[in-house]
Amino acid sequence: MFNNKFDFKRDFSNKMVEMYGRSLEQSHITERYMVLGEMVREYASTHWKESKEKAAQVGAKQMFYFSMEFLMGRMLTSNLMNLGIYDYVKTGLSELGFDINELEELESDAGLGNGGLGRLAACFMDSLASESLPGNG
Repeated sequence: MFNNKFDFKRDFSNKMVEMYGRSLEQSHITERYMVLGEMVREYASTHWKESKEKAAQVGAKQMFYFSMEFLMGRMLTSNLMNLGIYDYVKTGLSELGFDINELEELESDAGLGNGGLGRLAACFMDSLASESLPGNG
């Protein structure tokens, strides 16, 4: 798992080869987006596991939110910021010759439902993540 821009650049390049069998120079923007998404998922999964274990150890209360609609919007930037890795991912990509804004624009808006409660649910869950509070939805 990367903890600085140097490790990120190395891991990004290695993950591109692992997932698509090509160098960064040969890669398509969609492949770069998918590689970054996979790296964020792996990074978040490790932290999620640690967070769940810590909450269980201290007997922390957790919030659970169930909703038939869930308007999350775009999550890449939010996840990078909440994980505390946005700055060195952005810098690392820039040093590799890529613009993080182009990758962010590829993300579709994950709108499930018609609004109202879905947006409220997304706000609750995003607030929990931003404040490092235990919760699931």
